[in-house]
Amino acid sequence: ITLFFMVTGAIKGIFRQLGRMLNNVGTALGGQAGNSVTSAIDAAIQTLIGYLCDCCLGWVMYNKEKGVARAACEGAVIFFKHGKTLIRNVGRIFGMGFLSLAIVGGAFFGISYLVLNQFPDVMNALSKEIIEVATRNNTEIPEFVSNVTYLTLFTSGIIGIIFWSMIHSVLIRPFILVGVLRNFMKSGLAEEVKEEDFKLLDSKSSKFQKLHSSI
Repeated sequence: ITLFFMVTGAIKGIFRQLGRMLNNVGTALGGQAGNSVTSAIDAAIQTLIGYLCDCCLGWVMYNKEKGVARAACEGAVIFFKHGKTLIRNVGRIFGMGFLSLAIVGGAFFGISYLVLNQFPDVMNALSKEIIEVATRNNTEIPEFVSNVTYLTLFTSGIIGIIFWSMIHSVLIRPFILVGVLRNFMKSGLAEEVKEEDFKLLDSKSSKFQKLHSSI
């Protein structure tokens, strides 16, 4: 288990480096706007890392006889080696993720908006309280806070995202993971990982290369 976490730590390091590189390029090209875009890309990469680690764990459990380090390294290579499977998995992860956000998050947004709309005095008091706190602390706040309708929409959106996040993590993500892991395992079983295949990640991370050389 310790070796497995060492391998997944190396894999995470690869993508953290990639995320930082994207942020630096975006900032250089587009200033703060460019940085915002690449930050979103970095968040997407971190999402992929979670699924990658789960796939690696699945491959380790299936190939116990190979040893944790070897099997985990193979799992990382399999995830990226097969382009069609990678695209299919990425599409499944983000496609179903956005769909669940639209359906689940949208439903809770609508319900929250209908409920909060029944209590305009509460939202008006909330708006005044936020403005007073911001004034005391010399903090700038968005103009929509002073508009009860906009504040209600914003609050409903926050509630919708919170409930979506909880439901997605507990119910929907495991369902997505099953499909991703199925595609991943099919690719891994269809073609054996050769020694030269490790070069795919050896060149991306010194940590991965060091761990691979110790196998």
